[in-house]
Amino acid sequence: MKETVLIFDIGASSGRATLYYGDEPLSQEVHRFKNEPFIKDGHLYWDTERLFEEMKKALKNCRASGRIPSKIGITTFGVDYVILDQEGKMVDGAISYRDERTKDALTPLIKKEQYFLTGIYPHSFNTSNQLFVDRKRLQKAHEILFFPSYLAYLLTGIGINEFSFASTTGLLNSKDGAFEENMMDMLGISCSLFGKIHLYGDVIGPLKKEIQEEIGYCSDVWLSLTHDTASSFLGSRGKKGELLLSSGTWSLLGTLLDKPVISEESYEYGFSNEMSSPTQIRFLKNIAGMYPINRLMKEFRKNNDIQAVVELAKASHYDEIVNLDSENLLNPTSMKMALNNELIDRSLPLPKNDGDYYRLVYRSLAKTYAYYAHCLSHITKTDFSIIRIFGGGSKNVFLNDLTEKETGLKVIVSGTEATSMGAYLSIVS
Repeated sequence: MKETVLIFDIGASSGRATLYYGDEPLSQEVHRFKNEPFIKDGHLYWDTERLFEEMKKALKNCRASGRIPSKIGITTFGVDYVILDQEGKMVDGAISYRDERTKDALTPLIKKEQYFLTGIYPHSFNTSNQLFVDRKRLQKAHEILFFPSYLAYLLTGIGINEFSFASTTGLLNSKDGAFEENMMDMLGISCSLFGKIHLYGDVIGPLKKEIQEEIGYCSDVWLSLTHDTASSFLGSRGKKGELLLSSGTWSLLGTLLDKPVISEESYEYGFSNEMSSPTQIRFLKNIAGMYPINRLMKEFRKNNDIQAVVELAKASHYDEIVNLDSENLLNPTSMKMALNNELIDRSLPLPKNDGDYYRLVYRSLAKTYAYYAHCLSHITKTDFSIIRIFGGGSKNVFLNDLTEKETGLKVIVSGTEATSMGAYLSIVS
């Protein structure tokens, strides 16, 4: 019988702790919690202290459930990091990738140079852009830990960065996954700040003694695939030659390749080459995903049930679409007004009710999937017949139907919990 494993899957709006046990394996959710950034001094920060407390609650719930994990893994959204000083203390908090400080950080020329060095499309929120504008904070840096590695550090006191997350940063070269010296020189930082980058499957260390005393047992924390997209692609059981869509706060549309694709065309369309290991490539496009829907639900304050939102969208007859790649939709003060502005700029009629706004986003998502599915097929010279959708958004039958209609591909739903399953597989396989 396989060991009992606890996986923390922490997304940009919520987190879950899931126990896996038995040969199949069976799963049991032991804790679910919100993950909401807060504003301090004009910047957007993650509440790492609250996340740490929620993680300890999950560990206590494991004991209460009668199942003690022997291994613990953590996977989170990409690109963010924490700076530690000489004493191992956090410097000025963990700033969110949706913070606006990086909006105009790098010139188009440098962005293109970065892409051809690293194979990672230079989105404004990338780690490299954040480091570029964090030069003042970096003056106190003794160590930099990627976000999931920092959470593991809180549990163990040991800081180890993992490769799948590092591959999203725009700091590694596309040939062998080592740090790209030209990028480090451009940013004026040393790769020594990140330490040795480890592949998934390594043990980090045991829980701190004070945590063991608080929860009543000892477990080891392991390096899972710490980037949630890497975990979700593994957990989906997707194969090469398939079109894969991880659907959540972000949508990641891509396919599995043996070698990176870096060309004028792939740059023009905004595709990245992310890696789980130096020979496992996810060639994909970042798309807005469910974030606009989540923001609209919060803004309208009367549609807390996603199924009710879907029913409103289905009842609407609004047929316009917007460009979900727009920087103006990354973190607007009002998502409703940001969408309105996108429509006004194109002289299109505005939505009249909540359902119209939801339908606007869902239709725009499906159209975006169809467009980039065509681009992927053209660039990789692959004729896709199916689109395998996984992650929380895969439960949305309405969006899946729109996607099937717009892409002309058969939709296969492949695991709403693909991310935590992938993280589990990465430390037990």
